[in-house]
Formats: sequence, C-alpha cells, structure tokens
Amino acid sequence: MIVVIQNLILFDWLRVLQTKKIAFSKQVIGNRSISSMDNDYAKELSNLRKLRATLQAVKESTDKILQDVETVYKNNHPQLLEQSKDLEQTINKVVN
Repeated sequence: MIVVIQNLILFDWLRVLQTKKIAFSKQVIGNRSISSMDNDYAKELSNLRKLRATLQAVKESTDKILQDVETVYKNNHPQLLEQSKDLEQTINKVVN
C-alpha cells in the first residue's frame, strides 16, 4: 500500500513538473516571438527614418532647384514658374 501511495505522489509530482516545463517552454517561445517582433519593428522604424531623411534631402535639393528656376524664369516664363510651384506643392505633400 505504501508503494502505491509513493507511486501516486511521484506520478503527481511528475505531472506538475511536466506542466511547469510546458508552461516554461511556451513562455520562452513566446518571448522569442515577441523579441523577434520587436527586432522587426525596430528595423522597420529604422528604415522609415532613413526613408524620411532621404525624402527630406530630396525636398531640400528640389527646393533649391525650384528657387533657381524661379529666379531665372520669373519674368520670361510664367507658365514654367507655375509648374515649378505645383511640383513643390506635390513634393511637400509627399514628404509631409
């Protein structure tokens, strides 16, 4: 009878340990996926920052070109001046 009780207690402890092991495994797997998602989000955020910086540089360069165009063609070509302003507005919409 004592052997049966000991076996039941051991079986119960093994079941508890197995349950804890499964729970721990799920937590580790869950933490890996969260960590992986965090890394993916960090990379995406970094890429978006680089893209924004690139767009800002393009905008500044385009603004300078448009300023030159505006200065050169101000009196001679009013239609080109209007088109350059339209281009500037479009770029501002894209960047912002």
